[in-house]
Amino acid sequence: MEFVRYNGGTQSYHGCTEPDDLVVGKIYELINADVWNWHTDYTIKGVKGKFNSVWFDKVPVYKAFATIQPSIGQRMSCVKVEKKKNGTLEMGSWHTTEVREIEQIEKGILRVFTRNSVYVVMMV
Repeated sequence: MEFVRYNGGTQSYHGCTEPDDLVVGKIYELINADVWNWHTDYTIKGVKGKFNSVWFDKVPVYKAFATIQPSIGQRMSCVKVEKKKNGTLEMGSWHTTEVREIEQIEKGILRVFTRNSVYVVMMV
């Protein structure tokens, strides 16, 4: 699962959908990337069309554990898990930027969107 943030771009040298329904700074789930010789088009969840990939920035996705339910408008306290280049896992206490959106994936597992990142959070 990959996520991208719309950076406000509108220029395109090939035919693609106009970005009228996109919100600058909003994080979207990437459904598909159509790679062509000179460009790549993104299909994103919840918005019809295909969009120029340069209009988006990749957003990192982290795994985390939390004991306190995150709240929109507040920073989330958690234990963030990162996989290092050598394959080892590193865990540490972490405070995110302000939470912008929360989705329940299943009971006790949330997808938390901040300004900079997406966290898949297991509530413990």
